Parts: sequence; C-alpha cells; structure tokens
Amino acid sequence: PKNPDVVYVAALGPLYSQGGERGVYKTTDGGRSWRRVLNVDDATGAIDLALDANKPGRILASMWDRDRRAWNFRESGAGSAVYRSENGGASWTK
Repeated sequence: PKNPDVVYVAALGPLYSQGGERGVYKTTDGGRSWRRVLNVDDATGAIDLALDANKPGRILASMWDRDRRAWNFRESGAGSAVYRSENGGASWTK
C-alpha cells in the first residue's frame, strides 16, 4: 500500500478456453515487468484480491475453477478456494 511500484493483479483468464494468463501476478517495478506468483491449474483464475493494510505482506486471493463452453458451464471445481500469503506472494496456503 505504501510503494506505488508494487502492484498485484487478479487474472481470471480466457472465457471459453483452458490455460492462458490465469492467477495472481505481481510487479515490483511499476508494471514494466510481471511475474505470476499464484497459479493453481489451467482452469482456475483469480477473481479478487484483498491486501491487509496493517500487514502489507498478507494477501488473500479468491480463486475460481471454471470451464465455460457454448453447451455447458462447470464452476466451483477443486481449485476454487481462498488462498493466503503472509509474505507478499512468495508462498501461498489454501
């Protein structure tokens, strides 16, 4: 919250396909480069993030495992959960 060069992004990924840029991404250089810090699988993307203003290293990431097709929609798969990091995204627990 105090360093404008550190930004986190929740990326849901492609709507009608697996894979792609899903998960939580972090930049430490104001957006010039990005690194994926949380990746569950090819069907699970990040939908929301919460940072603790009192403890900057604590991040909560809401992950959603889903597969959307024109004929079907599967949601809330095994990868769906809230993940927590206590060290700025270096490691996560489900």
